[in-house]
Amino acid sequence: MDIEVMLEQNGHRVIGSATSVPAALRLLDTLTPDVAVLDVNLRGQSVAPVAERLREISVPFVLASAYDFRNIDSSDVLKGAVNIGKPIRERRLLDALTAVIAAG
Repeated sequence: MDIEVMLEQNGHRVIGSATSVPAALRLLDTLTPDVAVLDVNLRGQSVAPVAERLREISVPFVLASAYDFRNIDSSDVLKGAVNIGKPIRERRLLDALTAVIAAG
């Protein structure tokens, strides 16, 4: 919710949020965002399947996680992803999103 508020206060439109990997994948079946913010761990499950789907549909993403995801997820899909960390700092979030959109 904090991320949604930060984004909306800075002129972005949040088209959906999900608290589980299956819910996130269902959202991506009907919506194609310009960019996504992912937590590495959703209810104890790796977010890698969501990252894979985002890469398949060419949607850039950033990670917002306190975890060192290299130690908890061995999939290549998260390698090189920007992790803005937690607690989330507004300026870092906005700068990371701008960068991945520009690079996309």
